[in-house]
Amino acid sequence: METERLLNERAVLREQADRISQRLTLIDDALRALGHGSHAVGPWKVQVQTNRRLDTAALASQFPAESNPHLYKAALDTEAIKQHLAPAVLDAYYRDGAPRVVVK
Repeated sequence: METERLLNERAVLREQADRISQRLTLIDDALRALGHGSHAVGPWKVQVQTNRRLDTAALASQFPAESNPHLYKAALDTEAIKQHLAPAVLDAYYRDGAPRVVVK
């Protein structure tokens, strides 16, 4: 059966992809040891970059919305929308994404 052959091939490829992903992670970990900045290594240029983000939970704790409304923006609450609008009304606002494949 063609579908079973595809599923077997998919399983083999997924296993290979997992091994490749694990190996890439190990290689990247080793390259991080070069330290931040640019490094010329043979024909390659390796950049180890900082991954710096704001701690929004800490900021929200220190600067609450009640006393700092200028630091916040309003957002649509989709859960409230679902509770207050009929499903027939909401149907017009749903958009389908690409179909997903789940194999178990």
